[in-house]
Amino acid sequence: KVIEALPDILEEHPDAKLTFAGGMHRTGDTEYLEMIEKMIEESPEKENINKTGVLPSEYDVYQYMKEADIVVLPFDEISQSASVTKTLAMGTVPVVTPLDTLKEPIKNYGGVMIEEDNQKELKKGIKKALNNPPEIKSEKIREELSWQNNVEKHLEIYEDLI
Repeated sequence: KVIEALPDILEEHPDAKLTFAGGMHRTGDTEYLEMIEKMIEESPEKENINKTGVLPSEYDVYQYMKEADIVVLPFDEISQSASVTKTLAMGTVPVVTPLDTLKEPIKNYGGVMIEEDNQKELKKGIKKALNNPPEIKSEKIREELSWQNNVEKHLEIYEDLI
């Protein structure tokens, strides 16, 4: 989806770069990775597309998220997303598909949720994030979702049960 949106993005942002950060991990789904590599190779904008491959550590993942202007996460389905949470915590604007499980973090902490899961809306969402980025409440998400805060909430629940 994102590769196909790149020509329109480059019209307004000719210096834009698309980076696929990460690679195949536990699933062993080489078919998807091969499809992405083929799309990159066939893209007229392939000079504007980078692939990192599997990143060696979480620190490297955070660095890419922090250095990006936006992080596009076009999920088809997901029950929750650590990627969205990490992106927000780094202060970077996430652009996400309209899934119910992502509505709350986008509403509470910032980001762009596209209206429909299609190419036109994805381009619109990316352009919105680049041209008029919303405020990202990175400190709020880091505080509210910290280990310390989670432990305290769990202790309150346990104390109420006793």
